[in-house]
Order: sequence, then C-alpha cells, then structure tokens
Amino acid sequence: NRAQAAHVFKVGAVVQVFTKPSGQGDAPTGSGSVEGGSFNTWRGDLRLAGRATGGVDYQAGIAHRRSDGAFADILPEDDMFEQTAFDVGLGVALGARANVRTGLRYSDVQARLVGNFAYGILDTGTSSQSKDLSWHTDLSHTVGPRFTGTATLNYFRNEGASIDTISDSTVNVYAVLRGTPGATFPQ
Repeated sequence: NRAQAAHVFKVGAVVQVFTKPSGQGDAPTGSGSVEGGSFNTWRGDLRLAGRATGGVDYQAGIAHRRSDGAFADILPEDDMFEQTAFDVGLGVALGARANVRTGLRYSDVQARLVGNFAYGILDTGTSSQSKDLSWHTDLSHTVGPRFTGTATLNYFRNEGASIDTISDSTVNVYAVLRGTPGATFPQ
C-alpha cells in the first residue's frame, strides 16, 4: 500500500487602512479591514474615532464575520457561522483629575453546527443563535500623585438558543467479545 498525501491550499487577503490619531477638534479618523479566504470566509471591520472640544472623545465600530463552513461535502446541510457586532464609546474629562467613560457593545451570532459525525453519525438540522448586550460606565478620580478612585457600573445580557430541528437516528458501536461475528446483537 502506498500512502497518498492530500495538499490543501488556502488563499486569503487582507486590506487594512491606518490613519493618525485625531487631536482635539480635528476631524474624526477612520480605519477598516477586509479579509477573505477558503469556504467563503469573510471578515470586515470599520472604526471611527475622534476628539471634540471640551475634553470629549468618542469611538464607534462595526464588525462582521461569516463562513460557509468546511464540511459541506459530507453533511446533508452546510455548516455555517455568521456574526455581526457593533460598539460605541464616549469619554468626558471632568476637569484635570476626573473623567467618566461609557461604552455599549452588541453582538448577534447565528450558526449551523456540524455536531458529531464519527461512525456515520450526521447531525442535521442543529442551529444556534446568540445575542449579547453589554454596557459599562466608569468614573475615575485622581487625588494627589498616589491615589486614584474608580467606580464602575456594568450590565450584561445574553440570549441564546440551540435547536435540533431534525431527529437523527442514533448509531451504537459494539465490539465482538464472544459470540458469532456478523450476527444481530446481542448474539
């Protein structure tokens, strides 16, 4: 017997743009990236940040990822993953010694899972969905060169579901310890 080696070549690309940070009152700066690869995989990000007069800074971003999955040739349904997330943040300087910062992040994920496919088991119809929301506010105050106080308020909410919409038959694996090979279990 001769062993055969399979070679898989994956091609990907990245486009990323960097801009200099903005100064107080400057126009906002933006950045972004796009990547693509095997299995119709795509990832992209956009970000905007800036500083306004009065000690205010801000940022906002959005990201998206998706893939059609790697097991389409052996599953009756394609596996997949898709996520969209955004975040925003705002900071305000309250004089020379204090500042307050708040931020919000939301993520929505949908996926069709492969499941266990060893020994001929094909898990069809399984999907999941997850939605996450998080928010925080921080207040920091400096008292002299050695002491800093910080107060933080956080909120997090997650909603998730995993659903198997198709009943797949189970497969049991037995070893013949005694009896007749090829006979119906339990003989």
